[in-house]
Amino acid sequence: MWTLSVLIPVMALIFFLYSTQAGEHPLPFLPMLLLEGMFLIIGLLFYGLYTTIDDKTVRLKYGIGLIRLTINLADIESTGLFRSSWYHGIGIRIIPGGVLYNAHSLDAVEIKLKEKKRKIWIGSAESEALQQAITQGIARLTGREKAAG
Repeated sequence: MWTLSVLIPVMALIFFLYSTQAGEHPLPFLPMLLLEGMFLIIGLLFYGLYTTIDDKTVRLKYGIGLIRLTINLADIESTGLFRSSWYHGIGIRIIPGGVLYNAHSLDAVEIKLKEKKRKIWIGSAESEALQQAITQGIARLTGREKAAG
């Protein structure tokens, strides 16, 4: 929830600067409204990254859910732990070899896909538990496929 703890004070500062009309060139109403709206939209879109794993998929959802990603467990070749660098940042980042989805942590789970040469990294404060859950989901899925075949 770092997004809210940063954006709310920034939005309060912008509103304060507008309401006090501080400085030689005070902030006009329309730019203040556009800045507030932009920060509100960013906050709603990216306030958290939620990862859920069901029988067949890993689902990622940022904020209110307009930005989503679904990965089929059957498409995953392998998983591993990854520690991103500070310059990879927070949000959705294209980094060498794939895409990083991160909300607040340097720790991530690396997912290597079977069909594509790219990787997906999912940032998580509990990356070991997330990797274990994905691995267990793959094992359950392949166990069912072997039992059915």
